[in-house]
Amino acid sequence: VDAAGEAGIDRFVMLSSMGANDPESGPDPLRDYLIAKAEADEYLRESSLAHTIVRPGELTNEPGTGEVRVGTDFELGDGDIPREDVATVLAATLDRSSLVGETFELLAGDESIDDALASLTSE
Repeated sequence: VDAAGEAGIDRFVMLSSMGANDPESGPDPLRDYLIAKAEADEYLRESSLAHTIVRPGELTNEPGTGEVRVGTDFELGDGDIPREDVATVLAATLDRSSLVGETFELLAGDESIDDALASLTSE
């Protein structure tokens, strides 16, 4: 975050994790990871960077499908998502000024990435 600001970068997309909103409720093996993600998310929010925070569920190595679910009230264990789809969402988020300041969760689903991202700002 600091390096991006120093380099004059004004748009930042954070790869976070589901459960970072309440790390103490996460399973013991993930608790330290979720605490670190929560702290990083908060640090970004407090910065001057235009940002979006993406919190995927469990990552898989399956091929991407281009179809996802997005929301703000998923829980750890609600599902998973291929890494390829996460990467596609991160890239697509960069070009969407409507998602600046948003934090959302991401799982495999049945809606195209474009439609799913558009739905976040029309709710």
